[in-house]
Amino acid sequence: MVTEEQLEEINDRISWVEFGSWETSLDLSGLSIDSETLERVMPEILKIENLTELNLSNNNLTSLPRSISELSNLTRLIATDNKIQDLSDILDNLGNLESLDFSGNLLSPDSARHLSHIIQTIEDVTEDYEYALSILYPDDDERSEIAKQIEASDLDPAAITSETVFNDNIIQNTVSKSSKNAIKLFLSKAPVHNAYDLNVYGPTVKMLLSQLRDPNIPIEDRNTIQLGITSSLGNCDTPVKEHLMRVKIAELLKSGEKLSEENYLMIERLALIEATGKLKNLPPNEKIEAVNALVSLVYSRKHIVHVAKESDIHLRFINGENENLTKQRDLPPISINSEYGFTILSPDIIEEFVDLVSARNIGIVHELNEKKLKELTDNYLFSMGLQNDSIAVEREKYIQIYPEDMQKFMENPDISETLFSADMTENENDELMNFPAHQEVLRDLLKNENKEESIKQKYEEFVSEQQSKIQDFVDRKQTPQTLQAEGQGLSTESTFLQTMTNIYRQQEALDAQMAQMAQRVQAAGQGESTENATGNRYHQMASAQIQPHTGESRPIAGSARFRPQAEARREESTPLPGSARRRP
Repeated sequence: MVTEEQLEEINDRISWVEFGSWETSLDLSGLSIDSETLERVMPEILKIENLTELNLSNNNLTSLPRSISELSNLTRLIATDNKIQDLSDILDNLGNLESLDFSGNLLSPDSARHLSHIIQTIEDVTEDYEYALSILYPDDDERSEIAKQIEASDLDPAAITSETVFNDNIIQNTVSKSSKNAIKLFLSKAPVHNAYDLNVYGPTVKMLLSQLRDPNIPIEDRNTIQLGITSSLGNCDTPVKEHLMRVKIAELLKSGEKLSEENYLMIERLALIEATGKLKNLPPNEKIEAVNALVSLVYSRKHIVHVAKESDIHLRFINGENENLTKQRDLPPISINSEYGFTILSPDIIEEFVDLVSARNIGIVHELNEKKLKELTDNYLFSMGLQNDSIAVEREKYIQIYPEDMQKFMENPDISETLFSADMTENENDELMNFPAHQEVLRDLLKNENKEESIKQKYEEFVSEQQSKIQDFVDRKQTPQTLQAEGQGLSTESTFLQTMTNIYRQQEALDAQMAQMAQRVQAAGQGESTENATGNRYHQMASAQIQPHTGESRPIAGSARFRPQAEARREESTPLPGSARRRP
């Protein structure tokens, strides 16, 4: 027991900090405080709202009061040279701890291990946070300025919820972190440890960090952005990747930019993750890893095929009838814990997943239900508010039907006869016949239109302008051709028949090419394609994928001047220097 003089000294130190608004550190070391006395004075200590450091060293403590976990702002706790044996879970709710020292105590083996785990986690977060900053901001001065801004963050404290499993029961634990420590935890989980992840996720991480620090954005909006980030923080890194991908896709769609095939598949994968998360046979714990393991069978087979087989899972999914995909689905998996994810899948959940995505199968090879995947993707975009008024769909509809409308216009014999027999310069070809380029111009023209009437009007004006250009070209070419035909005794009808003969021959060649392509797609069901074996490459789509056009649209026979867009290729992700260490 402490003496009255010692108790008075304890209360004086507490009062000094409590009423001195500039003080955030309380030193109660060397006062012979026992556990009972500390329990008595804790109500006064809890009144110190901004207490960040507590020193309890060189006392007679055998345990800590549970109320110490209410000191949510505490960043440093020193309790060396006491007689503490059991810490239990008292420290688990101190979400802002940056430094702990319990040396010189009598900790039980379990408490010692638990304390070691907490200290290691703090060190890991600090190390990973600093590494992420160094990768995202190589410039020393810029990185130093951003670190200062993070330390001075004026946003609200954030609630971080994690889950643990005890006796097959899921236990949730929520801790409060200061904004700066929430941001540090987010950056420590940021996927920037290889070239692929840095390219895919890095710009979104920097955008979010910039928004959190931007004083021109209202603080309410910045708190909302922070809430979105912190809701993804918890046990593992997978939800962070999912959140970053949602933000990335939302920004792409809002910008009106054309989606690459890779980006559309990322949207589709998120939609399937959401739908898979609702299946009834998922394991009660570690649902995130189970869902990502299942979805990786569709999108990441090349990356997970060996670990799947180790868990005796031999399913293979190939594309169904989808004219918008140039190759089999192939994205790096979101989760780094795929091997564990496969070990917790039951036959029932695998069967339920197959029923969700498969249209038909031959043995273990399943053809994907493309219609179902599109439906899931549309519903997902709608739920995110990205298609809530159908305006994005309306814009995309007109962009997609543009080539078909132009082809119908050019089927007029008076136009096609001249258009496909006349010599055309490269510039004329680009101006008149390069439909993919026209679609990009149209996309840019429509992206700021937010009413169906104005979208339709802009589209009709654009089409009319393009058709006028073609008509002008035909008019210029027709007069010399007509005179030449009359001079040689050739009728307009015979010239047209010759032109159509050439068109049909070129159409036959095109059909042969399409048949060969169909054979290659069919061959994908029997083994890995040569292209897939060369690495992880991605092709840019010829048309955006927000709302693919369902009507058949074929190139005009003889339009050999159409130049396909350059393939957008991305090499297999390679580790960045210094990124060999990464904890799951």
